[in-house]
Amino acid sequence: MLNLWKKVGWIGVDLFFVLSGFLVAGLLFREWDRYKKVHVLRFVVRRGFKIYPAFFIYLAILIALKTAYTGKMVELPKIIAEVCFIQNYVPGIWTHTWSLAIEEHFYILLAFVFAFVYRVGRGLQFRQILSVYVGVLLVVLTLRFTNALRHPYSFLSHSTPTHLRIDSLLFGVLLSYYYHFEKSSVLKLRGWKIAAIGASIALVALIGCLPVSNLFVHTAGYTLLSFGFGGILLFALDCQFPTWRWLALVMNALSFVGFYSYSIYLWHMSANVWGGIVVNRLFGTGHSYYIMWSAYMAGSVIVGVIMAKLVELPFLKIRDHFFPSLCSPIVPVVVKSATNFSDPTTFTALVHANVKSGLAVPKVVCGRDR
Repeated sequence: MLNLWKKVGWIGVDLFFVLSGFLVAGLLFREWDRYKKVHVLRFVVRRGFKIYPAFFIYLAILIALKTAYTGKMVELPKIIAEVCFIQNYVPGIWTHTWSLAIEEHFYILLAFVFAFVYRVGRGLQFRQILSVYVGVLLVVLTLRFTNALRHPYSFLSHSTPTHLRIDSLLFGVLLSYYYHFEKSSVLKLRGWKIAAIGASIALVALIGCLPVSNLFVHTAGYTLLSFGFGGILLFALDCQFPTWRWLALVMNALSFVGFYSYSIYLWHMSANVWGGIVVNRLFGTGHSYYIMWSAYMAGSVIVGVIMAKLVELPFLKIRDHFFPSLCSPIVPVVVKSATNFSDPTTFTALVHANVKSGLAVPKVVCGRDR
C-alpha cells in the first residue's frame, strides 16, 4: 500500500484542483443564485484572510529555521518567488507551494471574470461557460504539446506553470455551474452512473500508474485526470451511502483532516524534512521507509493542527467578524452515523479535505469559505 502511495501520490494535486474549482466557484454561484449579484471584493478579502496570514507566517518561520540550521541566508530570489506567488514559474524555497500559486492565480482570475459577467451581462454569460472551457482547454492543450515537443521535460517548466494547469480548475468550475444551475442535465446522467464511475476510475488509474515525466501524462494526461476526478465527484454527489459504523469513523477522520487541511498542506513538507532529522537524531539512522512515512504523516497532521489553531483559525475569526459571510454561518459537523451521508452536500464536504480551500463544512446555504 505504501509503495502504491509513493508511486501515485502525485495525482492528488489534480484531484484538489478539480475540487477547488468546484467548491470555490460554488461559493460565488450560490451567492449569485441568492442575491443576483456577486460581491467580488468581499470574496477576495475573505480568500486573502484564509491564505495569506498562515502562508507568510509559515514562510517567515521556515526561513528563520533554515538560516539557523545551515548558517546561510536563503537566496533572495527564492524568497521573492514565494512572496509574489510565482514559485510555479521560478524556483522557490520549497517544492510544494507551486500548487498554491496556481490556485492563487485562479482565485484572482475567477474574481475578475465574475465581476465582468456581473457588470456586463448580469449573469447571462454564465451560460457560455461550456464554450469558455472548451476554448481554454484547446489553448492549454496546444501550449502543453508545444512545450513538450520543443523542450526537454522538467517539473518546473512542464508541470507547474499556471497556463499549463488551469484547465483542471476550470473543469471544476464547469461542474459547479451545472450542479448549481443545470441539475436536470446532471440527473440525466444517472442512467450511465456505473459506466461513468468505471470509466472515471479507469482514467485515474491509467494516468496514475505512469510517471509524471511521461509525455502523455504532462500533455493530455492532466486533462484526462481532471475528467476522471470530475466523474468521481459527480458520482459522490449523487450517491447514497450505507450506514456502516466503520464508514462513519473514516468520514469523521476525513472531516477532521479536511478542517485543518490548509495548514497541514503548508507544513507537510517541513514535517517530512525536519521530522526525518529529528527521528534520525533521536533513534539513529537507517530506519525503514515505513517508519519514516509514519513519522511524516503523523508529524504533518500534528504540526498542521497546532499551527492552524495558533495562526489560521484566529485570523479566520477576525475575518468573520469584520467581513462576515453573506450567507448563513455554519460550523463543522461531527458525524454521528453514516446516515448523514444521504445528503450529498454533506458527503462532498466531508471527503473534500481540500488542502487549499478548507471547505470541509457540510450542509451549507452558500458555503462557509474557510
